[in-house]
This record gives sequence, structure tokens and C-alpha cells, in this order.
Amino acid sequence: MQDNIAQLEFFHVGGKNASSLDELFRECAKRSSDNLKLVLAGSDIGTGIKTTVRLYDSDGVLTKLATEAQANERRSQELWDEFGNARGFRRWHIDRQSRKCARLSIDYRRQALMLAGYVLADAVTYGREVAVECPDRTFRPLRDNEGHELVESASQAKGVWIFVFKPNFLYTDRNTMLVHVM
Repeated sequence: MQDNIAQLEFFHVGGKNASSLDELFRECAKRSSDNLKLVLAGSDIGTGIKTTVRLYDSDGVLTKLATEAQANERRSQELWDEFGNARGFRRWHIDRQSRKCARLSIDYRRQALMLAGYVLADAVTYGREVAVECPDRTFRPLRDNEGHELVESASQAKGVWIFVFKPNFLYTDRNTMLVHVM
């Protein structure tokens, strides 16, 4: 059986310390301008706003986390839909469950960032196949000299999105999504 593909998008801007949209836009502009000259010179370096990689989820831990997080988000939406029509004790009970879902959602985001960084570091350390996104949105194999820098970049990320696809070729543009956590 083939492993699912996990696409990890590590974000280097924003996060919980961004106090305003203006600050976020300034940070994006600074990171983009830092790399613009390299990109225009033909380098396949990204914008600096995010780093995207694909790897095989051989242990299934990213698939499991994304599945649980997505189920929690669905439950949260169901509670939101019920809340408007509820009265009295039922409304109080839905509010409590909703708060629990919100706490879980925050926990899943924290777990996703830590786990994604760990899985990437593990893949690089043990020489597993890793694909890196290019500026034109295609993917290429990780080069031998890029592993340490990529892991370091991921460890400094402020957030991560995880997309899990059905087993397929790591570099393809046509993937079927199974689950995601954002």
C-alpha cells in the first residue's frame, strides 16, 4: 500500500504577534522584496512568505491529525448551526461544547505546527523523498545542500497548513485531497 502525500505550507509571516493587517502587509512586503532580486535572477527560491513542501506521510500521523482537526471543525459548525434555535439549558450546553471545540481547534493548530516540523526534520534526516515548491507552483526534489536550511526555516514558522492527498506521485499537479488542517 502506498502512503498518502502531505503538503506542508509553513508560514513565516503573521502569527499571534501580528497586531494589525498593516503590520502583516509590511512584513509580507519586506519578505517579498528581500527575495525578489533572487527570483528575477532566475533562482527558484520562494517569496519568503511561506515555504511549501510535499512528502510521504509514511507513519500516517499527519493524516490522523488532519482528520481529527477536520472532524472537530465540522462539529463546531454543527454546534453553531444549532445555537441559534436553542433555548435555555440546551443553549448553555451547546455554548459549552462550542467552547471545547474552540480550545481543541487551537490545540490542533499548535500540534500541527510542531508535528509538521518534526515530520519534515525526520524526512530530511533519514533521506526520505521531499519535494520543494518552486515560484511557478511546481515541485522539485530537495537538493542535498537544502535540507538543514529547510528544517531551520520550518522550525521558525508562525503557522502551518497541512493538506493530505491520496497516494500519488510526489511532484504531480493532480492530487485528490483527503483532509486538511488550516
